[in-house]
Amino acid sequence: MSSDNAFSEAPCKTVQHRPDFPQSFGPIQDARAYLAQLFRWHHHEHRHAGIGLLKPADVHYGRAQRVIAGRQNVLTAASADHPERSHRPPRAPSTPTEVWINHPGTGSLPVGQPTTK
Repeated sequence: MSSDNAFSEAPCKTVQHRPDFPQSFGPIQDARAYLAQLFRWHHHEHRHAGIGLLKPADVHYGRAQRVIAGRQNVLTAASADHPERSHRPPRAPSTPTEVWINHPGTGSLPVGQPTTK
């Protein structure tokens, strides 16, 4: 059920919407091989909007701040080279400070949506 745990349900939704997802699998080994490749992509290559366009592995292994700092350096340099492109300096997306499935006291919020205090 999609309301059980949004973190475990996100990969399932991704699987269902992949254009290369087969209608059926042959032996169980085929399904395992497909899903191993899919989850490797999902965790180590795919950038997720809910976590600041980072890869889950970057967040899990503590690389998120280094990636964000690198992005910010590129954005700052590009803005300095072409100040006419923006009215204010661009900012790299950051990771959310809080993530709730059911926020206490305010009801349910989507995963990754910042809460108001």
